[in-house]
Amino acid sequence: MLIYNFTRYRTDDLRKIFQRGVKENVKRKGLFEKFKRLLIDVRYSKSGITGRVARGTAWILIRLPKKINKKFLPYLAIIFDHELLHVRGYKHNDSIMKKDLDVEKAKWISKYKLRKRSGRPSMQKHKLKIKRGHKKRRKRKVIIIDSF
Repeated sequence: MLIYNFTRYRTDDLRKIFQRGVKENVKRKGLFEKFKRLLIDVRYSKSGITGRVARGTAWILIRLPKKINKKFLPYLAIIFDHELLHVRGYKHNDSIMKKDLDVEKAKWISKYKLRKRSGRPSMQKHKLKIKRGHKKRRKRKVIIIDSF
């Protein structure tokens, strides 16, 4: 699992939440090979928590608001689980997609926190080499996790 974190939220907190979300999905639906090479892109949204995925691929985009509190966390778990079902290949009109979106199934997230990083945002990001003649790329923090 790769996490590209472009927000001020701590990547280790996001990693714990996403790993647990994958485990909960595997408990209900069984192991899925694409979960081992999952790429999660975390960015800011203008409002609310949103998710996006190209169905059948291992890429997930999660957008989080700049200000988040405890009431948002169950919705983060629901949206992440919803996007994992898209990774499995399910469509919105499949019956499994409609009955799995329940706040009661996201009670596990109540013991997790989503904290912001301290200090400058560029302190925890990897430095990329700039080749002559190329534009400066945006710096990213990449964490590689193998949870299976």
